Amino acid sequence: MKEKMTKQVLLKDLPGVLIGIVGLILGLVICPDNHYLAGLLLLVCAVCVYVHCVFVQTSRNWLDIRGVFSAIWIATIGLAVLRLTDYQVLWETETWICQIIAYIAFHVGANLGIHFGGTWFVKIKSKNSESEESLNNKDTFRLHGERLFPICVILTIFGIACFVINICIRGYIPFFAADGNNAYIRFYTKWYFFAVAATIVSGLDYYVIKTQSVKIWQKVFLWFSIIYSVIIFPILIVNRSALLSAGLSLITVVFYLNRKKFAVLLLSVIVLAAAFGVCTSGRGYSEAQLKEFFEPSKIEIGVAESTDNSEPVSKDTSNSQSSIEGLPESSSTDDSSANIEDNPDMSISEETDNKGTGFELSGTAAFIYTYLTVSHDNLNEAVLHDIDRTYGALQFTPFNVILRIPSIQQMIDEAHIYKVRDHLTTINLIGYAYYDFGVVGVVVFMLLWSFAFGVIQACYEKGKGIFSLMALGVAMTPIALCFFDPWMSEFIQWVYWGEVLILFMVSYVSVNKIKSKNKV
Repeated sequence: MKEKMTKQVLLKDLPGVLIGIVGLILGLVICPDNHYLAGLLLLVCAVCVYVHCVFVQTSRNWLDIRGVFSAIWIATIGLAVLRLTDYQVLWETETWICQIIAYIAFHVGANLGIHFGGTWFVKIKSKNSESEESLNNKDTFRLHGERLFPICVILTIFGIACFVINICIRGYIPFFAADGNNAYIRFYTKWYFFAVAATIVSGLDYYVIKTQSVKIWQKVFLWFSIIYSVIIFPILIVNRSALLSAGLSLITVVFYLNRKKFAVLLLSVIVLAAAFGVCTSGRGYSEAQLKEFFEPSKIEIGVAESTDNSEPVSKDTSNSQSSIEGLPESSSTDDSSANIEDNPDMSISEETDNKGTGFELSGTAAFIYTYLTVSHDNLNEAVLHDIDRTYGALQFTPFNVILRIPSIQQMIDEAHIYKVRDHLTTINLIGYAYYDFGVVGVVVFMLLWSFAFGVIQACYEKGKGIFSLMALGVAMTPIALCFFDPWMSEFIQWVYWGEVLILFMVSYVSVNKIKSKNKV
């Protein structure tokens, strides 16, 4: 019976998966001859897969993990295939294979996680109910709503206090610093980390507003906590990663608590995008600098494109945290200019200026385009080079922050991460899995991650609990920002889930009841 239900789940997802697979394979085949057509085809496939997931697989769940991942994964690949910047080249076949395998593995893992996660949740809940009834102690494990507001207050004040201490240590706020380009980098301290971790409270804030009877002054405080955690604090520290993670966590809670309304999701995304723009402006880069950093190509209309796909200038750099910031320090500007002068492929647009009408992206548009696509190009750099495998060290990075095993830390420090440009450091979700074990690593780890994400979504859909919803909000970061970072190798990602677990225990466990049970 279980096998039959599992097959039904997978078969229901099959049409959407096939659309994506066919689109990616066609992209691989068509790209060498017409990369513009291949890119547009993939963008259309991304929309089709998303629509299938929302309207066929789910009851108009616009945030279903399979639909969100599929749309963003295929769309960003399609944008990258367009090759609108000078550093981009035709991808290796193995790069495409990794991306196709990652797509398939995510769907298989997510579907299995949703199916088995829902089944396990129902069984565990029924067993707990039976044990509670037999003990005549139904209050042992239940949500204590009266604890939620104090938790929100404590976390918010703690986060603000850590931020203030950090300001006192560094002596400035990055957004207002004169040297905006580098100020955010020098702002990091251990207090900074705690201040960022406290932003997880935003989802719980909204839940209390939406479901609890709170006084006006409490509601005002909760709204302040939300605005501070998701908008004010990330903008002041000029940290787009913190803004997006806190924002996606909050959006997930808001969306599900408002009955999965598309208008609510759309409005939330627009607000988050606006905050992201303000946060980015805190870097203080000019249009000219953005063009120099991101090298937009001259797009010729009505001119046969060059078929020369010689390798770009790439630099072998030692491992650094996959920076989501995407912009270099000021000292790298000269290197970027040198790359442009040394690479003859980059002068093609000058030679063809008189052969047709053309255009190129603005500095801001080139930044957004690079932000969405460069991680896929960096994966291709790993495929191009004979890399040394790290055999799980990169996946183990967040745990080694605590365990501090010297041999593993040495492997992490000595790992060589290849990039199309030194300052374009973004690596996608499967990047570290590839460095660890190659294609096999992509298959195994994507199956594990997506299975876990599916279990989390199933637990919320079955139980409707706030903390399973907050866990799903945390999972939405690696899902929606799969093009952005190898999130499962980031310590802060696991800290968020750990916080959710601690908050769950604090809010549910009845200490007095447990003591009385032990006495008996």
